[in-house]
Amino acid sequence: AQINRLATRNEVERWFTRSLGDRKFNQADSNVVNEIRRERWKSMTQVGGYVRVAAVRTATSRGLTPFHSPINVFTGVATSPLVRTDVPVVFGAYVNTTTWNSYLQNRTSVLNDKLVFTIGLGYGQNHPGRRPVQKGDLLPNYAVVWNAIAGLSLYGSYAESFNPVDPNLEDFDGRLSMCSPTTGVNYEAGAKYDLPNRRASLTLALFDSRINNALVQSGAGDLNRNGNRYFTEAGTRRGRGVETTVNLRLLPGWTLVGAAAFLDSIYTGDGPASAR
Repeated sequence: AQINRLATRNEVERWFTRSLGDRKFNQADSNVVNEIRRERWKSMTQVGGYVRVAAVRTATSRGLTPFHSPINVFTGVATSPLVRTDVPVVFGAYVNTTTWNSYLQNRTSVLNDKLVFTIGLGYGQNHPGRRPVQKGDLLPNYAVVWNAIAGLSLYGSYAESFNPVDPNLEDFDGRLSMCSPTTGVNYEAGAKYDLPNRRASLTLALFDSRINNALVQSGAGDLNRNGNRYFTEAGTRRGRGVETTVNLRLLPGWTLVGAAAFLDSIYTGDGPASAR
């Protein structure tokens, strides 16, 4: 009946449905800091952890209302309004996803804050309910700041990252939670200069960021076996660039900020056409 109506009148009939979802989030963050101060150096160490539990449940409709409210597929004009009907729904059980991470961080200053060293280590996991656990690697980060002369600071840093993939994303075969976590590496170096009276400052940064196992969604007409757009691991997404910022304090309460950046970002691996 629907096919005949579409072929003869360019119309399809509709029906009213309900879709409900329920989400609850609980999270906790804690850390301990220890600081040591001496005449020419000081050190601060921080140990912490974070946990987040997301509980999600969905509802299914019990029955459908009859077809009604025909609408023209070309003009969008309906011959009668869509009538809301309170279709009963039933909630399913909660599915919990637990994400946690822990970290150790130390910042040490020597030569009366002439040199500042930072070193850290982190680790985390993602436990999507009813699906495989996504485990991260030990993730280091390093940084050094050299206060060369009054007002001029030079710095360099290196950091790695781990990001669990949304467990509800589908792959080409329509499977859930089959994509590996994305990992990242970031290099950065730069400088900052402040005039002695703090009336102006200039910053310059060079960076190179790489996201490994980057996910790309298929095109609008490229569907998987479930009829949905899917996600493909498209290799590495690399971004390189330079950024500079100038701050000028013209008058008390008035500051002029100017910034410029150049970014070169590409995919270095294979993937669907939407990744290129």
